[in-house]
Amino acid sequence: MIRIRSANIKDADTVVDMVIKLLTELTGGTRAIDKESLLNVCLEQLEKKIMYTPFLALSETNQCVGMITVAESFALHSGGRFGIIQEFYVSPEHRSSKIGQQLLTTVVEYGKKNQWRRIEVGAPNPLTWERTVSFYKREGFTEIGPRLKLILDEGNS
Repeated sequence: MIRIRSANIKDADTVVDMVIKLLTELTGGTRAIDKESLLNVCLEQLEKKIMYTPFLALSETNQCVGMITVAESFALHSGGRFGIIQEFYVSPEHRSSKIGQQLLTTVVEYGKKNQWRRIEVGAPNPLTWERTVSFYKREGFTEIGPRLKLILDEGNS
């Protein structure tokens, strides 16, 4: 049985390990990842307990098999506060076992509790990640267009 809970500061290393697995999969291992920098940022956010909330999916043996992180944002056009899924990863051997759905349901409940108007996610390229985009659509997400970025600090792109 899978147990979902919010991460705390003691889980920072686990959160970072899951993010590294996600980034490695998304980039095919072509991107250099600085674990120490990620860990410092994660610890800072978990200490502050504002805006950034990771949730972990744990197996019966307490092994982390999935993770989703969400950040709160605000926009007038969205009617106020809303959530943005920042990172979402389920171990390959645990995919298609409803863990992703459980993590997403947890974020939806969290968003309702925090009076968010909606939840957004920046999905990967649908040509390469068709199953991922299909998952979000099955869960009720609709396309709102591509997301773009402008790097302000090369150290954390």
